[in-house]
Amino acid sequence: LILLDCFETMVELDGQIYRPRLGMTEFLTHFGARMGIPIAVISDAKKHEVDSALAQARLSTFVVRIYHADNAAEALGSGRIRKRLDVPVTDFHLKPDQVVFIG
Repeated sequence: LILLDCFETMVELDGQIYRPRLGMTEFLTHFGARMGIPIAVISDAKKHEVDSALAQARLSTFVVRIYHADNAAEALGSGRIRKRLDVPVTDFHLKPDQVVFIG
């Protein structure tokens, strides 16, 4: 499993439109489409924000699952939020050493 952060890792804001980060489409094509490695997204943003950004950047088709603020994040207090990387590991029935997180 390759687990990618959405904002500023997969996509970046260009004016008011999200576009893929340089090389991201090629990365996803190589590892996801050609090698068959599942690609999941994790973000502390709301699901609709992640969906919208991936759609604008035309990256949605590469992603098998999206983890977001409502299903894989926890508040730490003082406005801090932590992504729960253990959630996708458990969902995919993997060991931590079978997952790469890029974010």
